Amino acid sequence: MFWAMAAGKIDTGGRRYVHELADIESLNRRALAGELEVTAVSLHAYAYLVDRYASIATDPGSSRGRRLLPIRVARSRAVASQCPVS
Repeated sequence: MFWAMAAGKIDTGGRRYVHELADIESLNRRALAGELEVTAVSLHAYAYLVDRYASIATDPGSSRGRRLLPIRVARSRAVASQCPVS
């Protein structure tokens, strides 16, 4: 999905996304520190973030739809609802 967003193939409603390659532990720590508006986190970390981040909807064919992780999250439900479904 990132390629499609970066290539302008998905309407992001004027939002700009910066792709940062990082391992899931680094993303977990940054989310716990509140540094990221939208990110992927592990299910374990999400248990500690559920009051601060909203889960982003995913397509049933995505990795989350197949019960694999990580999950995508956003700092607010409003942002989560505007993110493209992956």
